[in-house]
Amino acid sequence: MTRRTNISARRSLRLIAPSLLALASAACAIAPPPTPEERAMLDSAEARSLAPATPADRAAIASDNLVAQATFWAREHENNPGDTEAAANLSNVTRRLGNAERAAQIANQALALAPENAPLLLALGAALIENGRAPAAVEPLRRATSIDRNNTRALNLLGVALDQTNQHDAAREAYARAIEIDEDNTLALTNLGLSHALSGDPTTAETYLRRAAALPGADIRVRLNLALAVALQGRYAEAETIALQDLSPEEAAENMAYIRAMTRRTTTRESASLLRGAIAD
Repeated sequence: MTRRTNISARRSLRLIAPSLLALASAACAIAPPPTPEERAMLDSAEARSLAPATPADRAAIASDNLVAQATFWAREHENNPGDTEAAANLSNVTRRLGNAERAAQIANQALALAPENAPLLLALGAALIENGRAPAAVEPLRRATSIDRNNTRALNLLGVALDQTNQHDAAREAYARAIEIDEDNTLALTNLGLSHALSGDPTTAETYLRRAAALPGADIRVRLNLALAVALQGRYAEAETIALQDLSPEEAAENMAYIRAMTRRTTTRESASLLRGAIAD
């Protein structure tokens, strides 16, 4: 009796299973197509996902954290590789996140489509400097300054690249042009001072570094370089007072002791290697 029941049950399952499949297929087959309103909503959603962000959204993202900025500009760049603003911003934020090599690649790829785009040339130059390739940065930065002659950031970056390739006279010309355009340009004043110091002239360096340090935009890098330029002239107590604006008494004293030891053993030009280096951004 039990055997007959099992056989009957298996037959029933074989009959039911195809029926269920048929019902499922029928259900799919008879699903109604989207209404015109639904189709319009789907099309609109897809268009929004591919459309570039609004100018307001692009401006607002600048105040967000670097990771959020990278995500935002990566999406914009992916949606439209020909968007030069997205490419330049993605390159810059990638560099600031510590990947200068990738930043240079992004800018280079975008420049293949827009070879005379000044923001992309600046992004490439900044990434190359950050990646220790200042000689390669000179050419794109020269192009950027010829395209946008009043761009003080371009002139400052060009000066940094030239200083790092020991072309100090040409570097100072670039910084001086930036100062002619904006006499209170903290970066250009600082870097002009550093360039003089690297050439063995801490006295002239001090003049420009003091101007930079007195400006509202001056930060710890400017003040410590001023302290070092003063110390290179043997005025250690005055240099220590300047350094105390940002360092603890112990740190300031340790710095001055190190500088004293260095200046006793080396020339002024060699001691200038203690300076923090030109400020790109």
